[in-house]
Amino acid sequence: MIETVRLRLRRGTAADIPDLVAALNDWDVAQWLARPPFPYSADDARAFLRWSQPDGELAPPRAYVVTCRATDRALGVASLEPEGDRAELGYWLTPAAQGHGFMGEAAAALLRAGSDRLPDVRTVYATTDPENRRSQAVLLRCGFRKVAEEARKQPTRRGGSVVFRFERELHAQRPGQP
Repeated sequence: MIETVRLRLRRGTAADIPDLVAALNDWDVAQWLARPPFPYSADDARAFLRWSQPDGELAPPRAYVVTCRATDRALGVASLEPEGDRAELGYWLTPAAQGHGFMGEAAAALLRAGSDRLPDVRTVYATTDPENRRSQAVLLRCGFRKVAEEARKQPTRRGGSVVFRFERELHAQRPGQP
């Protein structure tokens, strides 16, 4: 578990299924995502929860459910998936949770935790739809820089065939970073 002032990043549970299903069936969320199916069912959420669970009792989950620390209500998901000396940052938030700085807070905490537990990872990357300005702003606030425009293997749900790629060093400290 990772905690910030306002958030808790934790393993997903069956209690999160209704919130995951509702959020991933909202077009404002689903339009930007490549992996989750759309429409999204309770069976999809159960499969995600099985996949996201850690390999061992002390291991971190593959993906964290981002919750409000006060209520433990699911606000979204964040993951940092290692691939050799790189890791991919992925995330999404419910529409009601967007615009409050939650994902910047969650991503920064996840990157700090990753710096401790992923010593072989040098670079973290993320990709966004060129029109997903909110996601790009999160990445820029977390010290990422846009490094490329890449062709997608298949079009997005919105019909896009290009993504922007952002990168940063995992172990880099940003000025003023908590």
